[in-house]
Amino acid sequence: MKDHQFLSMEDEAQKSAIWESGVFLMERLQGFHKIKLYQLEDSSYIEVTSHTHFNVVLRVSRFTDTHYLEPYLHTIDVKDLVS
Repeated sequence: MKDHQFLSMEDEAQKSAIWESGVFLMERLQGFHKIKLYQLEDSSYIEVTSHTHFNVVLRVSRFTDTHYLEPYLHTIDVKDLVS
């Protein structure tokens, strides 16, 4: 599925696509925003940004460039792996 195909889908269709073929990877907080990261079968990633207090989805974005995974890498604790 191409970016424009996913992003042009209705909200419910996007939710279904994430639920059916997405794998939850991790979550991070940024101010009042909770950002959940999912990977789809086609090796693309979906970020779902919601407001922490109102529990409302503010943005859904899709990407394939792993450069956008960098904010998540800072939250992974690897000290037990290198001991």
